[in-house]
Amino acid sequence: MERSKDWLDEVHGDLEHARNDMECGFHNWACFSAQQSAGKAIKAVFQRIRAEAWGHSVVDLLRELAKKQQRACIENAKVVSQFLGGWLDTEEMARVVEKSMYRQRKEKNTSMLH
Repeated sequence: MERSKDWLDEVHGDLEHARNDMECGFHNWACFSAQQSAGKAIKAVFQRIRAEAWGHSVVDLLRELAKKQQRACIENAKVVSQFLGGWLDTEEMARVVEKSMYRQRKEKNTSMLH
């Protein structure tokens, strides 16, 4: 059963909790609630794409999501290649997808430094 909406409801509740904690000066609890909200938002995406997510590390969850997206792009390229009678080289497509994702990460990291 797809439960992304349930996760998003939790996200909104955690964010509200974080706002209230911040207003009351409980900054450590505000940070904790905000982190919980971020993790649940990512898990909502996993639910939406019908994948499983384990763990609580936001960074690890995002890395796993990026891997799943890369695999999905490669699988889609294979389907298109089969549809076109093998016209596309799926190994080459996989390399293009990997390079593209690497460049996106590199550009994002560079822009964060400036």
